[in-house]
Amino acid sequence: MKNAPMPDSGQTDKPDEKTIEQYREMAEIAIALREEENVSEIDVEKELSMFKRNLRRKRNRRIMLRAAAVGAAAAVLVLYILMPYPHRQKNLPQEEGIFVFHSDTSVQQITLQIDETGEKIPVEKNATEMPFPAKVSPHEINYTVDNGNAPTTRKKANTHKLYIPRGEMFKVVLSDGTEVLLNADSRLSYPSVFKGKQRIVALEGEAYFNVAKDAERPFIVKSGALYTKVLGTIFNICNYNSDKTTITLIEGKVEISDKSGTQRLEIAAGEKASITPEGIFVEKADTNSYVYWKEGYFYFDDCTMVDMMKEIGRWYNVDIEFRNRQAMELRMHFFADRREDIFYTIQLLNSMEKVHASFVSGKVIIE
Repeated sequence: MKNAPMPDSGQTDKPDEKTIEQYREMAEIAIALREEENVSEIDVEKELSMFKRNLRRKRNRRIMLRAAAVGAAAAVLVLYILMPYPHRQKNLPQEEGIFVFHSDTSVQQITLQIDETGEKIPVEKNATEMPFPAKVSPHEINYTVDNGNAPTTRKKANTHKLYIPRGEMFKVVLSDGTEVLLNADSRLSYPSVFKGKQRIVALEGEAYFNVAKDAERPFIVKSGALYTKVLGTIFNICNYNSDKTTITLIEGKVEISDKSGTQRLEIAAGEKASITPEGIFVEKADTNSYVYWKEGYFYFDDCTMVDMMKEIGRWYNVDIEFRNRQAMELRMHFFADRREDIFYTIQLLNSMEKVHASFVSGKVIIE
């Protein structure tokens, strides 16, 4: 695919906040239409050309939505991706390389460790042979369904630890019916069957929880320094950063606390709470940025370049090197299909004309 031309940097082509908001809304429509119509490819050059014409003629939203409905819906994703963020910076000076993310050279596969043996079992290769009552497939473990190959007794609760590699997602349905979707490079520890007055799991990485309601047994997630207690709700937890854990509440309410329990508070739907060495901080959240990953997309809204590239590096399992320190703090708006390969993502990054990205010997270089 050739590099797509970018809109001119003149004032007439620069999208305003209203235009950005329209594209954000249209991106959501596009995702739904793409799933329904199974749209698999986007012609970047063709749709970007349409985007330029639309901006220059100052077409209204009604016309743009009609265009999406007749065939360009999936392309709206790319149009939003390619909108240049204000205060474009060019010709940044080159500096000595700074590595902000390193690839993992170990074998990348989904594995399950059972506390009785300590052995890590590759899930994909042993999906129909797991020695416990659950139905296992290459992309899901369901503890509410018996596999027929293991003893049906549930008197003893073993601790299971699931390892999700980079570039993969995996779903777990726990014994109480709680659904957990794990993002890449994540680990979840949980009992094979919940017993007692609490349902407790531990998370490293990122996961989307849809907790089964049980007023008698609260559901508790231990993640880094953050403890989250719920009875039944939907939320996302991320703690890739060892110094910061963030919970974003999609539905309902939760109680959060630090390990010692000295700081304790409730957050409501549409809020996120972050716990750092300085304390717990609560603010309003754009929930889209925390749940688009489960639909197969990168979504970054006013995010620093360095944080964005760390997540891209984690998904593709590649080294990330910055050769310009200033570029690390650029604020980015970026939306892309992470089911595409890394060359697709790099092309979109370069089309924004804020930095130059290249892929050399398993490493992404940002200049």
